[in-house]
Amino acid sequence: MFIKFGQQLWINTQHIESICISGNNEVRVFIINRDVSYKCGIYDTYREAVNAVNELVERINKEKE
Repeated sequence: MFIKFGQQLWINTQHIESICISGNNEVRVFIINRDVSYKCGIYDTYREAVNAVNELVERINKEKE
């Protein structure tokens, strides 16, 4: 199952290790066995970043069904 980030990046949902929110409200996705992470977006508030993560998790869960 793949999920789309931005206009061209597709990530296999089975390879997602974690999703985090950094200090500047930036949401990033980390991939298993990779030293790189992918930026999903930067938000004005922490609450907006949390909402974005929740939406992302919902999308991933729907893809897995």
